[in-house]
Amino acid sequence: MKKITKIFIIAFLLCIFICASKILFNKFSAKEVAANIVEETTVIPVGQVSGLKLYTNGVLVVGMSEIRGEDNKKYKPYQDSGIEEGDRIVKINNIEVPDTNTLTKVVNQSEGQSLEIQYIKNNEQCNCSITPIKFSDGTYKIGLWVRDSAAGIGTLTFYEPATGNFAALGHGITDSDTGELVEISNGEFLTTRIISIIKGIKGAPRKNSGNTR
Repeated sequence: MKKITKIFIIAFLLCIFICASKILFNKFSAKEVAANIVEETTVIPVGQVSGLKLYTNGVLVVGMSEIRGEDNKKYKPYQDSGIEEGDRIVKINNIEVPDTNTLTKVVNQSEGQSLEIQYIKNNEQCNCSITPIKFSDGTYKIGLWVRDSAAGIGTLTFYEPATGNFAALGHGITDSDTGELVEISNGEFLTTRIISIIKGIKGAPRKNSGNTR
């Protein structure tokens, strides 16, 4: 009787072991995956320093200042408008504003009449009104410092002769005045020449003193 009981227990444990093995095998078995085979291509390492000029989507507000009008009084036309540093002005009186020259032209053509301004704040569209102030030289101003481009240098990584494509290491570009990421509409590469290299000091980074040409 004891022998039959022992055989039964061994058989029962063996069944459990086999079932557990199947479960583990199914869990950790290799899965079928689809692989795309890429044709062999040839690239040429470059390592060439390149200049980059980026144009903002709209004009970026980088500062604000009081205006002394032709009456010698100080004004802040932007006050209570909601516009802050880092915002992007995209339209004035429903006119697209792709660059600072367009903004200056539209403001001067207002002849002091209120302007309806459309701007982007934290990826949201906002609207406000600003009345330009006549300056002592006869021009009109709204007290905003704006920028429509940014520039920098980088390294061209490789070039593919068959297609003419090239690649370079990329990262987000921040504005030097606002510290915010710049919303880019387009850009262009420029030829560059390294004039000098100055070793940085911990806690005191140096500004780029070279020229981009």
